Amino acid sequence: LRRSDDWVAACSEVKTFRGGSAPDEAEIFFNRMVTKEVAKFDKEYVPEPGSPQEGAVGTLVVVSVLLAIRGDRTTFQSINGNEVTLRDALQLIVGDVMAEDGNLVIAAELLWTPSEPDEVLDKRQLVLDYPELVDL
Repeated sequence: LRRSDDWVAACSEVKTFRGGSAPDEAEIFFNRMVTKEVAKFDKEYVPEPGSPQEGAVGTLVVVSVLLAIRGDRTTFQSINGNEVTLRDALQLIVGDVMAEDGNLVIAAELLWTPSEPDEVLDKRQLVLDYPELVDL
């Protein structure tokens, strides 16, 4: 939230599940979303804790936050290229994630690309891999 001047694009999707089969449907949907995002990566790289990031070059970065949150409080408008709406949505999510000592969070995935210091993501590749993103 502190570096919003660096944001160039965003998108969102919120889905609420109700009824007796809601937990199973939500888990299936969450797993599909994770698989969809991970499939966009050429490779998955998880840096060792404390590993140096020397030689890093300037690049665009895509950060994907996938959350399954219990309840129906976490709803917001589609972001649709609006920085204010994006900021509001992130603040709402942070508040809901911290509620009830974090017990509302069922599942979470934080993904980013590129993840290696020598990888570069340019605008052309961003548009090809993430066509759902809308310029802010």
